[in-house]
Amino acid sequence: MKWKKNPNGNGILTGCDQNHEWMLPSWFNHYTKHNTLPISFIDFGMSKSARLWCEKKGTVIPFQLSSSILKTKEEIPPITVKFWERICAGNLWESRPAWFSKPFALMQTPYIHSLWIDLDTEIQKDLSPLFSLIQADFAIAPTSLRYKKFSHIVGLHLAEEKTYNTGVILYKHASLVLEKWADKTLHQNGEFLGDENVLNRLLYEEKLPIQELPRLYNWPHFEEENPDAAIIHFLGGAGKQKQLYAIDTFR
Repeated sequence: MKWKKNPNGNGILTGCDQNHEWMLPSWFNHYTKHNTLPISFIDFGMSKSARLWCEKKGTVIPFQLSSSILKTKEEIPPITVKFWERICAGNLWESRPAWFSKPFALMQTPYIHSLWIDLDTEIQKDLSPLFSLIQADFAIAPTSLRYKKFSHIVGLHLAEEKTYNTGVILYKHASLVLEKWADKTLHQNGEFLGDENVLNRLLYEEKLPIQELPRLYNWPHFEEENPDAAIIHFLGGAGKQKQLYAIDTFR
């Protein structure tokens, strides 16, 4: 819950653990085709080879969420466990620590203005102009209409809630929205499937001032191709399979 001191300039953040580090080379190659802003990699548990590779490309920030913070499967009502496991692909209980680490990890940024970008993305344009757009201390793009309909139907969100995707986040150091997101995650993670659900409920309940990013900066891969899209997001397990061609060694 503490911000890193003495931030400086603008920069990019991403991060992963050993299970998802295979996406690093592709992500970095696409990023550097169009961008030169410094990168900080959040190490959620990378392999040694991936960590050394990241150290050559930018700054590595070690991070580990205390296991005592998260509610365990046994501490969550069985009916909720059954519901989450039914709608969530993959190993939910292995994924939750990584999901809920995000708001705390974002507070470790060394930059005044930070742009977090998930690894399951393909960056297709120069992102530096985006920093001139930020007016609020927290900016994020809405989810696709397809996801919004699904999440409301299954009950992940209230009907009145707007839904946002946390794959791309532009924010200022000491953002109040981010602090409140981390605090709600700390105290209420047992009530929500993932970090995104916590944020959406927080924004709905407290009507916090945020800025909506153009969806061109978080364009779902399953929508029709858009030549103006700056960041393509390969959402879900099926989407990530599209990046398998990009597996590379860390060199």
